[in-house]
Amino acid sequence: MINELFDLLDKWRDYPSYQLERRADIFFAVHLPALLHSLLGVTVIDIIPELPIRIGTIFPEIPINKSYKVDYAVFTADRQVLLVELKTDDDSTRDSQYRYYYKSIEVGFPKIVEGILDILDATDYKPKYMTLVNRLIKNGCIEGKEGQYAPTSKCTFFPEPIFIKPNRLPGDEGRVIEFSEIIKSLESEKNEVTMRFVKSLNKWTTPV
Repeated sequence: MINELFDLLDKWRDYPSYQLERRADIFFAVHLPALLHSLLGVTVIDIIPELPIRIGTIFPEIPINKSYKVDYAVFTADRQVLLVELKTDDDSTRDSQYRYYYKSIEVGFPKIVEGILDILDATDYKPKYMTLVNRLIKNGCIEGKEGQYAPTSKCTFFPEPIFIKPNRLPGDEGRVIEFSEIIKSLESEKNEVTMRFVKSLNKWTTPV
């Protein structure tokens, strides 16, 4: 079944509207702790997917509660937060993404948490946002209870965003982790899923 799954990903990535990263992201996520430890020397203690970055927090001139989403917010043992974006196409990174990643890092993680609490107050999806808030409490980034919450100063951003993508291009910014680095880091693993993932990564490194 694992082979059939990856065979479909290998084949379907060639279609114009197929978003490979949305189907393959869980395989990158499950390997992130080992990869980031190997490549950056950090010890991962938690990963939060699709972290909301409130637009009004990083761009005060646009005072709205809508948000950008970060593919993975990675929390380390030394209380750093890494913003990680997954790309399965080399040329899919937009200037606007660089802008909101760097603006987020500039304002600092406590302010980003404050923005999340603002969204919590405004949203109709409170149960899911409370799941996020409770996770940030456990990570030490929020304090309080029973509806009274505030960001702490314990968590800070890693100084640059991290982009996982097939190949680094001349205009790329941030810390780029190329698929070749992932392959090298994982190629000695012997479990079936990782071995099959690496096989597909070799194919996904080549543009379509």
